Amino acid sequence: MSSAEDGPCLTAHSSGCLLRVVVTPNAPRTGADGLHDGCLRVRLNAPPVDGKANAALQTWLAAELGLPKRAVQLLHGQTARRKQFVIDAPLAAVQLWLRTQLNETAESDAKFGAALQAGGRKVKREKGAA
Repeated sequence: MSSAEDGPCLTAHSSGCLLRVVVTPNAPRTGADGLHDGCLRVRLNAPPVDGKANAALQTWLAAELGLPKRAVQLLHGQTARRKQFVIDAPLAAVQLWLRTQLNETAESDAKFGAALQAGGRKVKREKGAA
């Protein structure tokens, strides 16, 4: 079952681990975008048509984890945004990958927030002002 170490979207499973994902299709690029309601949010550069998004998400997860596609199987959510994947890999390895993804998202958000704050404090100077 789930423990605090697993993360809110990752639990142990008889075949390895279970990853809960919420997908936003038709994004400019594919990548993890933090957590949303107990799931890993993934923005996906694929349309939600004829299983293309599911196949793209499976391929992306397998590539990110360094696994063959057969090691990442969709368990629930064939036509929904919320999906559950069974990943045939050690829980510790997936936890490490998940932490890396979440840290990269947090660092990106922090940089974006700092840029917004810096931009908000700038005072536009007019020509001729000293």
